[in-house]
Amino acid sequence: MEEQQLNADTITEETQQFNLKPKEYRIVLEGLNLLSLELENCIMKSTQDMSDRSASISNRIDDSQAAFEPRPDGTVIVKHRYSEKTKIGKKVVFSLDATFRLVFQSKNEFSDDFFIIFRAVSLNLYTWPYFRELLNNLSSRTGMPPLTLPMLKK
Repeated sequence: MEEQQLNADTITEETQQFNLKPKEYRIVLEGLNLLSLELENCIMKSTQDMSDRSASISNRIDDSQAAFEPRPDGTVIVKHRYSEKTKIGKKVVFSLDATFRLVFQSKNEFSDDFFIIFRAVSLNLYTWPYFRELLNNLSSRTGMPPLTLPMLKK
């Protein structure tokens, strides 16, 4: 089966017009069972030069890349990628790219229409806590103050 890709632009455009009714979405969602959630890929970079601590610290996180692949056995592989950059002033001092792989058992059809809503509403609820912990853990191991992201409130 071919992996279905969605980016932030697609999601923004598509959320204007969902093709599933809330009841239909709920039926598919209730038929999902999370079998596993794994860190598939992780790349972290850190610079040792953090001398300009008077400059402001800023974070930029991109979580727009998500894809799914239905399997003949009724499972669905969902991949969700986060890309984070921390700057002190204008200099990037830390970056993290992480892709999480979720495996769901689905009793109902996991369609493009379902995934557009799932991506906009539910996917971050599964992956954000793991990304948040990973970022905090890895940043603290680099000698910089641990980066703590806010809790997700949706």
